Amino acid sequence: MTTLGFYKRNSYLLKTVEQLTNGLRVVYGHRKIPNLEHPTKMDHSIIILIVKQEPLDDVIAEFSIDATGSPSQFASGNTNYMGINVDEEYQGTGLAKTMIAHMVLFIEREIDTSIQRDQLLFIDADASGGFWEYIGMKEHRYGTFSKIRNPRRVGLGYEKVISFSDLAKFGLERTAGQGGVYKKKKQTKKSKTKTKTKSKKSKSKSKSKTKSKSKIKSKSKSKSKKNRV
Repeated sequence: MTTLGFYKRNSYLLKTVEQLTNGLRVVYGHRKIPNLEHPTKMDHSIIILIVKQEPLDDVIAEFSIDATGSPSQFASGNTNYMGINVDEEYQGTGLAKTMIAHMVLFIEREIDTSIQRDQLLFIDADASGGFWEYIGMKEHRYGTFSKIRNPRRVGLGYEKVISFSDLAKFGLERTAGQGGVYKKKKQTKKSKTKTKTKSKKSKSKSKSKTKSKSKIKSKSKSKSKKNRV
């Protein structure tokens, strides 16, 4: 990977938003610059970086969404494509999901507050070993092997696609899921107590029944004895 200075030199506006464990922090970045080939179009880039503070602000993970087109990144007609990279040492630690969650929040709160939930996001070539399918991406019907060659079609030639809504669902489901599991645990505890109280009641009822039966039997026995006498 590279250092934080690389992004500063390449016109990214950066800010730290969260301190993680082990000396890591989350950095948001955004830039919008004229396209070199088509000056009337803009190159957009949104990035979420995980930065290791020592020794030189090394970037150990990055998640980006890029597009070229009209002044607004998520305007109709722009193909927004994603890229992700995590240092091998940090793979499998949940950083990818952390970056996706931050990307969703960054876009919704600061980049485009009116972004459509069905906004499509693409990847070009999948060499992730199953990661993109894991987050919910599907094969794009106008992907690499599509016979349609209309250059105006959004995402033409890109291999996989996902909606912004589904990306948000993946990135934020952990927080929502924990709350749901926690509530379910509470409910199961309540249900257990209910069953216990019911069982206690049933035991007391059964005891009273057995007592009443025994009383009836004893009375009947005493009556029979009296009759014999």
